[in-house]
Amino acid sequence: MRITRFPIWRRWLGSALCLILLALIIRDGVHAQRHDDGTLQRIKASGVLTVGLDPSNPPFADGRNGEPIGLDVDVINAVAARLGMRVQTRVLGYDGLYDALKIGQVDVLISALPVDSARLNDVIYTHFYFDGGVTIVSRGQPTQHMRDLEGQTAAVEYGSSADETARRWQRRLHKLDTSLYATTNEALDALYAGKTDAALADVVSARLYQRTHPGLTLSAQPIAPEPYAIVTRFDSFKLAGAIDDAVDQLLRDGTIESIAAKWM
Repeated sequence: MRITRFPIWRRWLGSALCLILLALIIRDGVHAQRHDDGTLQRIKASGVLTVGLDPSNPPFADGRNGEPIGLDVDVINAVAARLGMRVQTRVLGYDGLYDALKIGQVDVLISALPVDSARLNDVIYTHFYFDGGVTIVSRGQPTQHMRDLEGQTAAVEYGSSADETARRWQRRLHKLDTSLYATTNEALDALYAGKTDAALADVVSARLYQRTHPGLTLSAQPIAPEPYAIVTRFDSFKLAGAIDDAVDQLLRDGTIESIAAKWM
């Protein structure tokens, strides 16, 4: 009898697919046992979505002149409009955001919040509306991938996430030099002056700098993502689903990019 031996990569792939399927089954089983907390129904009845945000993080939210303004404020207003609701804002300190959500002071949070894996049993992160991760900044034609910087020099802020990203890629590429600077703007200044081939910076800093320095381009996608999401309580999954749908629509029709372009 002939025994067919499958390549090891096929066996690994089969095992991985089985694990993914098992995880999906467990997830669906957990969801089936959960009971929605009725937040969406309550909000629809009142017509008011109560939102918690920290107004000390421009351009996402700035409350120095009274009522908060910024990218996050415009995004949540656009989401609420898609849901047929109006927004009631509650200004909170950053450290108090999740506590306010937990005890029901607010229905959702929006404050340039990245996904925190330690909170996944307590909250739902909706579909991402903005990615503030690390991007490649170039002069002229955009550089899309770190592999394209082989043999070149990149400017970075020392100790930043961009610096950490560069150090990871230095272990992957044959040669990638870095020039270290005290601030992100100094790193971008070096690129603009032609002292380096590229710069690595967070998307927000890069876009703000680009507004006053024509000729600089950003990679189409961040090379080290840090996506931001709206946050609901863990049992407000119907509300989270409605927000997901609204965010997806606003991304598809360009509304969110228009909002981002307004602020950075």
